Amino acid sequence: MARKKTELNDATARTIADALRVARFERAGYDAKAMAQRNLNGRTHYADDDTLKFFHTRINACRTEAHGLLLIMLESTANNFKNTSRSHRFVVFDLFGDVLNARDTLRAKSGKAHDDMRDWLASFDVLAHYKQAMAERAERMKRDADAMAKAARAIRIN
Repeated sequence: MARKKTELNDATARTIADALRVARFERAGYDAKAMAQRNLNGRTHYADDDTLKFFHTRINACRTEAHGLLLIMLESTANNFKNTSRSHRFVVFDLFGDVLNARDTLRAKSGKAHDDMRDWLASFDVLAHYKQAMAERAERMKRDADAMAKAARAIRIN
């Protein structure tokens, strides 16, 4: 039996972002490229001008989802380095700037990419993703703190 997804609300989304000490994604006007770049700045180079140019990628749409915990882009990208034909796909980012979905499904039409995105979002459990990510981050921070404390104890001051 499939596990029921827990409903996400704005207060929970704010709690997650505050605990991670990162800003939630925000709607930033109607220019998809500018919105993607503003929200992903400092998190990933995925939407930087140089990256887009190298891969012949255009950001056709950008929006936030899950009370700002996800950023979704619809993009068209070159099928080859000569840029003789293009395909469409969606890309979903979490607050860390990590891509959450497989980007190997390229569609000839943007509408199909949009349908793929809608299906993916319906199946994705945002709260489960962040619960696991936060637990892993807490464990990593604990190991780092233990290592730092051990190094501090090893320092001898005359």
